[in-house]
Amino acid sequence: MKIGFDNNKYLKMQSEHIRERINQFGDKLYLEFGGKLFDDYHASRVLPGFAPDSKLRMLLQLADQAEIVIVISAADIEKNKVRSDLGITYDVDVLRLIQSFTDKGLYVGSVVITHYSGQNTADVFKHKLESMGIKVYRHYTIDGYPGNVPLIVSDEGYGKNDYIETKRPLVVVTAPGPGSGKMATCLSQLYHENKRGVKAGYAKFETFPIWNIPLKHPVNLAYEAATADLNDVNMIDPFHLEAYGVTTVNYNRDIEIFPVLSAIFEGIYGENPYKSPTDMGVNMAGNCIIDDEACCEASRQEILRRYYQALNRVVKEDVGKEEVYKIELLMKQAKLTTDMRKVVPAALKRAEETGAPAAAIELPDGTIATGKTTNLLGASAALLLNAVKVLGNIPHDEHLISPIAIEPIQKLKVEYLGSRNPRLHTDEVLIALSMCAATNKHAQIALEQLEKLRGCQVHTSVMLSEVDIKTFKRHDRSSSVKEAEIITAFFTYAFCKLSGSKRTGSYNNRSVRDFGYFLINYFYQRILFYLFSNCIGEFLSVNCQRPSCLNGIFLCAWYDQRTQNFHFFFEKSGSRIVSGRFQGIGAYKLCQTGIMVRRRIFMRFHFIYTGLYSCTCQLPCRFTTGKSSADNFNCHQRFLS
Repeated sequence: MKIGFDNNKYLKMQSEHIRERINQFGDKLYLEFGGKLFDDYHASRVLPGFAPDSKLRMLLQLADQAEIVIVISAADIEKNKVRSDLGITYDVDVLRLIQSFTDKGLYVGSVVITHYSGQNTADVFKHKLESMGIKVYRHYTIDGYPGNVPLIVSDEGYGKNDYIETKRPLVVVTAPGPGSGKMATCLSQLYHENKRGVKAGYAKFETFPIWNIPLKHPVNLAYEAATADLNDVNMIDPFHLEAYGVTTVNYNRDIEIFPVLSAIFEGIYGENPYKSPTDMGVNMAGNCIIDDEACCEASRQEILRRYYQALNRVVKEDVGKEEVYKIELLMKQAKLTTDMRKVVPAALKRAEETGAPAAAIELPDGTIATGKTTNLLGASAALLLNAVKVLGNIPHDEHLISPIAIEPIQKLKVEYLGSRNPRLHTDEVLIALSMCAATNKHAQIALEQLEKLRGCQVHTSVMLSEVDIKTFKRHDRSSSVKEAEIITAFFTYAFCKLSGSKRTGSYNNRSVRDFGYFLINYFYQRILFYLFSNCIGEFLSVNCQRPSCLNGIFLCAWYDQRTQNFHFFFEKSGSRIVSGRFQGIGAYKLCQTGIMVRRRIFMRFHFIYTGLYSCTCQLPCRFTTGKSSADNFNCHQRFLS
């Protein structure tokens, strides 16, 4: 990928600019963070070189001055609003954000529940947060907001809201998504701070649209395509043009609300420190573009990607055609056609040649690799194998995964897991590839090429299944196959039993012991694996030591309402896999969450624990005496959504 953005320059310039804004107001600055504070993959796609966590890394440079306030709307809690990119509800995302910020060394001061009007679900969520030691404040709905300025700027308006106690000069206000009430929270605090004699200011951090590049620049058009469902429109800032005679870009919502915002500022301070919406911003991204053409080309590809994404949403009847029409208009403005996405004609040509679904990928050097549907593999799965063959200079006719090895996996899917489609999906083929890498040199080379696929463009001739979409996203977001490797041992065991083979290894040369029973209850409920006694102990040995005592393993999955085929415990959105091992009483600990630190050799893991997780556990069916095992693996939980 050709780099078009200087990320190091951005980190330095952005942090310095925020410091200047803090000094401008004196005591305190409330900084509204629009968009994603981290995991900003849209920005990384349209600005090649922009790291997805750039904004977070920038804040880390201000960690000693900053605290974070997370805002969530009571209305969003009430209706279980879901983040479309992550597939989790806003309230769950708040917990995720708290944990993520804390892990990075940032101080999370509190959570604010906005638009509160007595919702019971909001109260439950508040109690849950408070039980975790997190301060929670409530902000109420105001009649006539935002137009009724006299009421808003009064004791019956902002004055009714809880005052958020903050400790640091920079208060970063963020939220799980748009419409949460970030701006209103900032303005409410300005009102309360002013009554307390504290000189506080407000600024806004929005990455897009970029204010100091042209209105119809592909980067800004890509932002419109990304927000087509929100009806955001990029506009010339008329207030900035009138005040300074300089043309800048903003978007419709900020421009429309500015007169109201100005009136609120005047109601609080007697004057508005800003002459335009652009003045409120602190974004320096436009100053860090070092190769404009590289960013333009990346943005064009993003617009086309968003177009096909919108088409998928229409077919699924998630949205109307208006979103597609808007992006088609943006494509005309950018003079784009679908053929300008190289992988599109390649995938369609391959599909026409084979008469079946096909897929294409553009590799980092511009090479186009394709994959076709076979009796063993889906098009996307075949595409991954063909792509890593090209990257690893592996002959095309070389079998990375033996067809003989695929057959028992297909049997597992169809006969035991109730799938109608025997072909391997992308997640399944990666698991199979990782298993083969232990004995196949070419498979190991292929596995090492997966990192090179990050950021590559892919197109399929048919709509992708949910499991394939999630696998591609996980890989693009640095997950690669590590999540799959965590549970590879379990499937390897089932694989060995179904194929009639025996496991051998240098660390333990015994054959696999008896398989107690394999009980499956699939339809909408859960899947239970009961693997008895020491056989699992052998598989999960750490540093060549076997766990002691009885080690019962259970795997459970909870499902959403969608009916889909099940594939190696990965397909269901919101699924969770829980595995646990029961030890002697003295060694047993309740529900500790484990993470993989490193892999010693294939299928041997070293686990550490990151705190307690409250869930329902059952005692083992019987107790035996014994010492705690070397790995101390009591309970492990992974979210695979």
